[in-house]
Amino acid sequence: MKNILTAALWSVLFVFGTTTSAEAVKAEAHVGYGNLNYQEHITIPGLAINSNADLETAILGVSLEFAPLPERNKFFFGALVDWVFALDDVESWTTNGVLAQQNDIDVFGQFYGLKAGYQDNLDRLSYRLYGIGGWDGLQFNRNNTVQNGILVSVRGVVEDFSLWKVGAGGGAEYSFGRWSLQGNAELNHYFKAEVENTIAPDVTLKTEGGRIDASLGVSVAVTDNINIYAGGSFMLIVLDSDMQFSPLLGGTVIFPESETEIIAGIVRLTGSF
Repeated sequence: MKNILTAALWSVLFVFGTTTSAEAVKAEAHVGYGNLNYQEHITIPGLAINSNADLETAILGVSLEFAPLPERNKFFFGALVDWVFALDDVESWTTNGVLAQQNDIDVFGQFYGLKAGYQDNLDRLSYRLYGIGGWDGLQFNRNNTVQNGILVSVRGVVEDFSLWKVGAGGGAEYSFGRWSLQGNAELNHYFKAEVENTIAPDVTLKTEGGRIDASLGVSVAVTDNINIYAGGSFMLIVLDSDMQFSPLLGGTVIFPESETEIIAGIVRLTGSF
């Protein structure tokens, strides 16, 4: 299914870029750099297990929008792709507040979406409202596990999140000359969320949760058709816990409550054609 969605997104991007009239297309590419914080929490009577990892993060993304009625330019459709590369760092685990384990961790994220919406202008203020759906994927790679100061394993463990989403968002832009202030907010619900871990390959954990996005920045028109934007972005993914029995391990596998937070600075180049 992930490959089907990816192929569909690239097909949409190709069709938009080759069949839509020139005035109707807006394409953008962006890069970012910031921090990814990942946490897990297990709390039962007499036991609290928590993990925390902070990783430097690079972001790369593209999107394309088109308006089927360019003379009115009210309704729009779009496709967007983002890749997140969280660089290798240390994840720390505590049991009842006492450090119990550390391991190396890196994270790769991929985010795909299709959206449709309505936009309009009120003098210098323009706004847009849209619905969105798609798939988010996160992969966590862990190795070099240390417990009580002793290296107990160098074996790599891979954990994959597969998150199908639906949501809505909105944005506003206030223009003053060639400059403008832009903001956007979006809320998604994960209606199908699955977690797989190479420690227990016979089990697929099922959870649910949501994602919040927000951004704010300043844009300047370099030419009539090209804009450069610089600002900040915030993303928060929250997932509930789940547990299932693993016949392979002969015991219960627990997926803890988790939070993935990404805060980054973004530079974006946009062209209208």
